[in-house]
Amino acid sequence: MNRQVWKFALPVNELTASFTSVLRIPVGARLLHVAAQRNDACMWFEVDTEAGTEPRSFQIFGTGTGPIRDGLNFIGTCIFADGALVLHIYEVIA
Repeated sequence: MNRQVWKFALPVNELTASFTSVLRIPVGARLLHVAAQRNDACMWFEVDTEAGTEPRSFQIFGTGTGPIRDGLNFIGTCIFADGALVLHIYEVIA
């Protein structure tokens, strides 16, 4: 098993909120951190580089937006532009 930390970015724009983004992430990857980096909402996972990948789905909501339905698991908040934009990332689990 070869473990490394990989970054996965969710592009952020005015059309992002409430839409589902699907990323291919190695099976068994463990979320370590979520933060804003430049103009992306980024997630860092510890991954097994030899594992196959699986699709994982994520949704982003701005503060005061929604609805946030059942089947979503909150994973972190990204703060952009000194707090002018705050986005909350959820993983789709059902």
